[in-house]
Amino acid sequence: MRLPFAVRAGLAGACLGLALAAAPPPRRVLMVIETLGFHHPVTNHAAQVLQALGKQSGAFRLDITRHAETTLTARNLRRYSAVVFMTTGNLPLSAVQKRDFMRWLRAGHGFVGIHCATDTNYNWPAYGRMIGGYFNNHPWKNGSRLWLLNRDPRFPSQRQWPRRFLWSDEFYQFRNWHRRRVHILLQLDPRTLPHVAGMKPPPSGIFASAWVKYWGKGRVFYTALGHGYTAWNNPQFRRQVEMGVRWADGEIPYRVSVP
Repeated sequence: MRLPFAVRAGLAGACLGLALAAAPPPRRVLMVIETLGFHHPVTNHAAQVLQALGKQSGAFRLDITRHAETTLTARNLRRYSAVVFMTTGNLPLSAVQKRDFMRWLRAGHGFVGIHCATDTNYNWPAYGRMIGGYFNNHPWKNGSRLWLLNRDPRFPSQRQWPRRFLWSDEFYQFRNWHRRRVHILLQLDPRTLPHVAGMKPPPSGIFASAWVKYWGKGRVFYTALGHGYTAWNNPQFRRQVEMGVRWADGEIPYRVSVP
């Protein structure tokens, strides 16, 4: 028996309404771009790109702040599933704010550090342990073209890249970085790495450029790429930071084994 058009239209509308009601709202993510040390000219553009990526995917809504002191509070953090840092210098956070931030992250939220996020908070040792290490200069200056090894092509932020590829950027090295505390996503290829002044190989001999780790129940994603417009206008790098956020905020499950 064929139902009347009005009935069929009403049922279709009801089904659509149920589907829309069942769709979860975009997760909320906060991006901090306060630069009290070196200011990267690409910073504002980077925030706008990441905000657009969240909107286009429908996966997250990105709020942007240049004032960590007024936004990284226990009360405000309850609104977010992840926080992104693209910061430099020592952020003006109180001891209480630092404690509350780490509690929030350890409880099962996400942290994403981009490029200069390791060049910040030198007066906050727990931050250095959380992110995995601190910036220790960039012997390979902006515009260097180096071969990178994709150590985990199955990880959500890495699937757009082959196992080995050439990349142009400014490349960091790190101090207080330990191979056994992170799951490496990208590293400089030691077979083709040019030896330049200022190189300080870590004890492991590995120059990592992206990694993930856990902090309690929280998820930490870091990429050292993204110094300038060349990276931020590249679809592959945009994919890396978008999926890094979506893994860190808990949307995309992917369990890594951190030794």
